[in-house]
Amino acid sequence: MRFPERQEGIHLYDSYASEPSCLSYSAFAERIFGAIEHFHALGVRPGTRVLFPFETNLQVIVSFFALIGMGAIPYSIRPLMSKSAAKSYIDFLERLEALAAPHYLLSTRLVEDLETPIQRLDLPPPSAQVKRTDRMHGAEPQGVAFVQFSSGSTSFPKGVVITHGNIFRNLSYIDSYVREVSGPVTPDDCATSWLPLYHDMGLIGGFLSPIAHGMPVHLASPNAFLLQPLEWLTHISRTRACYAPIPHFAVAYLLRRLAETDEHDRAQWDLSCLKLIFDGSEPVQWSDLQQFASVLADCGFNSGVLQPCYGMAEAVLIVSCATHLKPKRIRLANGQTSVSLGRVHPDYEVRLVDEEGHLCREGETGEILLKGGSLAPHYIGEIPQLYETDTFYHTGDVGLLADGELYVTGRISDRIKVNGESFFSVDFEAAVEQLDFIGLGRVAVFQSGQEIYVLVACGSARLARADESRRAIRQILNARLGVAVPPENILFVKPAQLKKTSSGKLKRNEIRDDFCAGRLRCQTWPTQESLNQ
Repeated sequence: MRFPERQEGIHLYDSYASEPSCLSYSAFAERIFGAIEHFHALGVRPGTRVLFPFETNLQVIVSFFALIGMGAIPYSIRPLMSKSAAKSYIDFLERLEALAAPHYLLSTRLVEDLETPIQRLDLPPPSAQVKRTDRMHGAEPQGVAFVQFSSGSTSFPKGVVITHGNIFRNLSYIDSYVREVSGPVTPDDCATSWLPLYHDMGLIGGFLSPIAHGMPVHLASPNAFLLQPLEWLTHISRTRACYAPIPHFAVAYLLRRLAETDEHDRAQWDLSCLKLIFDGSEPVQWSDLQQFASVLADCGFNSGVLQPCYGMAEAVLIVSCATHLKPKRIRLANGQTSVSLGRVHPDYEVRLVDEEGHLCREGETGEILLKGGSLAPHYIGEIPQLYETDTFYHTGDVGLLADGELYVTGRISDRIKVNGESFFSVDFEAAVEQLDFIGLGRVAVFQSGQEIYVLVACGSARLARADESRRAIRQILNARLGVAVPPENILFVKPAQLKKTSSGKLKRNEIRDDFCAGRLRCQTWPTQESLNQ
C-alpha cells in the first residue's frame, strides 16, 4: 500500500491489508455541516437525546460530531455485534430506554432491522455536504457534549455525563503526557487506533486526541487487529504511525503471535517511528513489557514507547501515565509485582483509604479516591450521584502511592484473601494464562466464602486430560502465588459462560453469581471434541 501524498484527515480500514477510505479534514467539516442540516430537518434540536450505536464507520463518525455540534446529546453505546445477538441487544436497548428516555435511536447498519419502539433517526447520506451552517450550537464548558458508558464489569453500564469542559481538560492532560514522553507533536506525526469508538480509550485516546492535534488518524475496527494482529505492526511500519492506545491484553496477544515469527519475519518492520503507545484499560504485567521490548528491539522499538497508564470513563479517560525510559515496578506484600502507572495529573486530588476508611500512608494499599480534574459531574438515571459524601469519587480500584507514582493492584470486588494476605482475581488469571494451553481471556477466578474457584473456558485450551491440566494449573499457582487451590475447584466451562463486557472485560460478579446459583454447566472431564472447538 502506498500513500502518494500525506492527507490530513481520517483513514478508515476494513482490514490492514486493504486500502483505506479517506476523508480530509476540510471535507470532514463539510460532511458535519451537511449532517447537521439533515438532522435538523428530521426534528433534532439542542438537548435531543440520541442512543448512538458507535460503529467504526465514516457516516457514524460524522453523525457523532454533527449531533454534538448542534447541541444534541449522543449516548455512545456499543453496536450490535452480530444478528445472532439481536434478542439480547434489544433487551439492552430496553434497559437503556428506561434509564435514558431517549428521543431517537440512530439507525446504523447493524440495528436498522431491529424491532424496537424507539423512534429511528436516519443516518445522513454521504452526499449531505455544505460549506457552512447557521445551526451550530455554542459549546459552553458546563454544557453536555455526550454520554459515555462505563465498562459494566461489575454492574449494568453506568451512563457518564461528559461536558465540553471535561473533554478539553482531559485532552490537555493527554497532551501533557505526550510532551513529557516524546516532546511536542510535529507536523509529520500521525496516530493509529483499532479500539472501538464506543470505548473511552478508543474515542478519546485513539480519535479525539489526534484530531485535536490536527494530525492524520488511521482507524480500524477491533476485528482488523484480532484477526491479523501482526498486520498491525506492518501497518505502523508502513504508515509511520507515532501514537496509539492499546489495552494491555493486546501486548500479551501480540507476544503469542510474535513467538511464531523469526528474525526474517520481523525484519519487515521498522517501528522506530513510534513515539508513544498508551498501555491501559487492564492490569499491566511487568513480564509482558520486558518481553515485548526485547522481541521488537531489532525492529527499532524503544522500550520507552510503551507507557502504562490509568484512566476511566468517569474521568473522560486519562488519570495518570508513566513517563519512564524503562518501566518501574515494586514488590507487594503478597510477593506479586505491580507496575507504575506514573504520576496522577496534578489537576486531580488523589487519596487512598483502607477497608476501615482510614487514610493510607505512602506505600500502604487502599481504595483510590479522586476529586477534581476532568471528572464528570454525574451519571444519568435515577441514582445520578458520582461522588460520595466526602466529595470524592470512589473508583473501586485498589492501589498504592510510592515516590509519588500510582500503582493499581486490582478491584475491590475482585479481592481474594488467603491467610490474611490480599490477592486479586487478575493475579491468579495472569498466572494461569502463562500456560501454553490456556487462551488469553479464557480464565475467571473468584472467591466464594473461603473457597477459590478457577474456571477455564475449555474451548480455548489445547488440553489432553483434565487431571493433567489441573495439575499444571495448581503447580503454576503454587509457584507464582504460593496458593494451593484444591483440584476439585478447577473447573472447565464453555467459552460463552465466561461473560464479558463490550470492551472484553470479564464480568466476574455475574460469573460468580451464575456459578453459585448453579447456572454454569461445568465439565469435570472435557471431551476431546469440546476442547478442539
